[in-house]
Amino acid sequence: MTPRVRFWVGLLVLAAAAAVIRIVGLRDLPPGLFCDEAGLGYNAYSLLHTGRDETGTVWPLYIWSFGVSYKNPIFIYAAMLPVEVFGLNEFSIRLTSALFGIATVIGVGLLGRIAFGAAGGLIAALILAVVPWHVHFSRIAFELISFPAIFVFAFAALAAGVRGRPRWLLLAGPLFALCFYTYGPAKVFVPAFLLGAILVYARRLWAARGTLVMAIVLMVMTAMPVLVFDYMHRDRSSQYFSRTTTLNPAQSVEENARRDAVWQQAQLGVLLERNRVHSAGARVQSDCGAPYRSRMTRLRSVAVGNGAYFCTITPTSASRLRRRAEASAATRGHPCAA
Repeated sequence: MTPRVRFWVGLLVLAAAAAVIRIVGLRDLPPGLFCDEAGLGYNAYSLLHTGRDETGTVWPLYIWSFGVSYKNPIFIYAAMLPVEVFGLNEFSIRLTSALFGIATVIGVGLLGRIAFGAAGGLIAALILAVVPWHVHFSRIAFELISFPAIFVFAFAALAAGVRGRPRWLLLAGPLFALCFYTYGPAKVFVPAFLLGAILVYARRLWAARGTLVMAIVLMVMTAMPVLVFDYMHRDRSSQYFSRTTTLNPAQSVEENARRDAVWQQAQLGVLLERNRVHSAGARVQSDCGAPYRSRMTRLRSVAVGNGAYFCTITPTSASRLRRRAEASAATRGHPCAA
């Protein structure tokens, strides 16, 4: 085999290993369904079947969720395909994260190959395939996992563009702009990253300035909808950030830290109870085979969430937890319970 073929075979093997790590037991591990996971899944299902989000808005760019903040569109619209194929359940919602995670492993391999050669790319992909933090976020339906997936391909295109293949800049520009639709912090991180890239690669970018101008135009065009949206909805768009950041002039660092400590205490206090009630009770079936709750109501019922996904748990204990929760739900409210 040629070196190119060997690299791609190795990268696909690593991607397959990453898929196994991220998909096996995905419905049960981590146990329970957090409120954000339920909200993302519910909106994906609602948009798929009605074209409206939870507030009734028709095909929104950003989804106002729980009356608290906007959900970013990339994850929710991407989740529509798994929800359509596998139905509305924990697996289909989390599969979207797993696929973004697998794509990130491939993207890191390509970026590593451009920067450090084939061996460097495979080593980088191997590390990301097994690193705990990335595995964790690839197994829960949080929209943030879509950010590194798109960003790493944008970075790879930029790296190729400044290494003698300037046409790749035409892909890098729109991909960097797409990051704005994945996760809120991208709106701060990506401009800062691009500023640093301009300083580092100034000479190379100047040599390809014609292509660079076209790439910037494409990036601005791709980012324009989010810029207009944020301006028109600036009160809501900044609401979540202003409530949680320590940079808010109206809040001191001490006040923010105290509020966070109180919240953490409250979460720990209800962790076990929420996990017991919600981890599997939504899947209890009646004796006649009809769902105990409809799919939409089921997702709403677990939207109160639980923090159990922070726990490390084995498949055996997860199954035991599921059986215990099902038994608890049956005895506490199942219409067909004896």
